[in-house]
Amino acid sequence: MAIAHAIYNMRYCFVIAWPILAAVMAPFAWALLPRTAPIVKKAPGGTESMFAMGVFSQHFTDLAVIRREMVEFRCRQQCTSAANALTQGYVEQVADLVRLFDTKYPGSILQIHSYYTFAGHHQLGENPMMAKDKQSILLQWLWRVPDDMKNTADDFIHRMHELIEEINSFQGSNGMQVSLTGLVSLDLALKEALVVEVPVHEMATLWLPFIILAYALGSARLLLLALISMPIEILVAFGIMYFVSLRSTVLFFGLSMMLMLCTSLSFDYALFALTRYSEERANGRDVKDSILTVISQSGRVIGVSGCVLMISWAAMAFLPPPFDSFCLAGNSMIFTCVIVQITFVPSLLAILPFLGPPAAQARLEDDSKVEDSAYEKAKPHMKGCGFCLGRWLTMFPVNIIVLLVIFVVMLPLTLRWGKTSTSCSSGSKMDMATSLEFQEGARSGRLRSACSKTSQARQAS
Repeated sequence: MAIAHAIYNMRYCFVIAWPILAAVMAPFAWALLPRTAPIVKKAPGGTESMFAMGVFSQHFTDLAVIRREMVEFRCRQQCTSAANALTQGYVEQVADLVRLFDTKYPGSILQIHSYYTFAGHHQLGENPMMAKDKQSILLQWLWRVPDDMKNTADDFIHRMHELIEEINSFQGSNGMQVSLTGLVSLDLALKEALVVEVPVHEMATLWLPFIILAYALGSARLLLLALISMPIEILVAFGIMYFVSLRSTVLFFGLSMMLMLCTSLSFDYALFALTRYSEERANGRDVKDSILTVISQSGRVIGVSGCVLMISWAAMAFLPPPFDSFCLAGNSMIFTCVIVQITFVPSLLAILPFLGPPAAQARLEDDSKVEDSAYEKAKPHMKGCGFCLGRWLTMFPVNIIVLLVIFVVMLPLTLRWGKTSTSCSSGSKMDMATSLEFQEGARSGRLRSACSKTSQARQAS
């Protein structure tokens, strides 16, 4: 109750401070998105793969950061050959852009090969950059992309995409279709897809929790109050993770989990607090007493729930990097949600009481009278399917039987999952396999199939 009084007395400070903190954290939250890693490219610590990569990086530093990018020029319709004067001009444009990058960053580009590099004098007699059906030709370059040049490489890939889109926009039905793929390109495409699709999927599924919460609260104004806190929680928690990303790798999947946690906890905690406030007002209590009850009683439930969740998510701190960032990501969002729901939401409701329901005309029971027993207070709620289900599920020995049944049903699935072979570097394997298939396709006429699978891989990612 002492904490509740302190929060109520400082209600104006909390209502002003939280939006200001969210505004300050907004640039850092936005800057976090390009700093996140879309997929893991390193084996877990202590494995043979990690040891081998350490030795490789130490003794062959230049080779460890080499990446391959490829640009395909394909006839949109059946043609005699993809190698013509028009295609040669486009190949030179792309190659010039690559050379310009090497001029700005000397030594970054190792090789540039295209169909015209081997035209007329290839020792094998067959140009390796021409597809067997002659419908596609290939340009590829090898470059060094160390960790400190990842953002620079991404900017260059953006510029390359702009050039390719410009080339494609001038093509007719009988022209060429230009496509870009490679390790850096796929990483960037995956990151951009996640940035766009995760919020879209969140919005696509958010309507059902809205309906459930609105039905439970029974008031559009209380629903608005529950939603106001969500942007503050997202900006503050994401801003905290920006500073974490300065010292360690943060996966984009961690941000996705933070968004899901924000949605679920904001709705749950708002339901705890606002329904209790509505009950207190229905009993005729004034705004101050209702707010104090919400903070001291519902706030205790919210605090305990947050502590349990933070302890559970803390177990992820023992995962190998960068999966240990899930611990900080989840706990930062949980902690922010708990503090905002205990301080900001009640304070805003205390300052703007018209957002909540009005008080009853008169109290049903005066405080000076003897209070009813707990059983009498709970009696009106002891009905309905939910109460009957809860009574049976918590009755001995049904409660034990239910746990055993769940265990038996889920055990085969657990054993099956234990036999599944997973790899932290699956994304790297997918990228390398796609790259090799692309290169092989140029020699065996399967280039179009490789490009199609590359597009499917990017969409699946």
